[in-house]
Amino acid sequence: MSEAASMGSTRMTKSLPLQVAAICYRRRGSVVEFLLVNTNGGNKWTFPKGSAEARLSHSQAAEREAAEEAGALGTIEPRHFHLYIHSKGVFWQPGAWPRDAK
Repeated sequence: MSEAASMGSTRMTKSLPLQVAAICYRRRGSVVEFLLVNTNGGNKWTFPKGSAEARLSHSQAAEREAAEEAGALGTIEPRHFHLYIHSKGVFWQPGAWPRDAK
């Protein structure tokens, strides 16, 4: 998500908090199960997520959130597989806007 700043969206990163999320899963036979946690209000489910820290890589911060919020331990990927910015129902994905086209 901090990559947004290097992708030319510094305006967005100044007004939105940077968060990282852990997409935790396990395979049981032919079934893939995903780990979800309740939000503070308890009415929505989401992936474990939280704030990034300067002393941790984004992968390490996501790993920390999974352990803190759900007790999940496992192997982490060193790079993100997706990036999005979300603010009150407005989604942005790299390449989705004409000015983001390469």
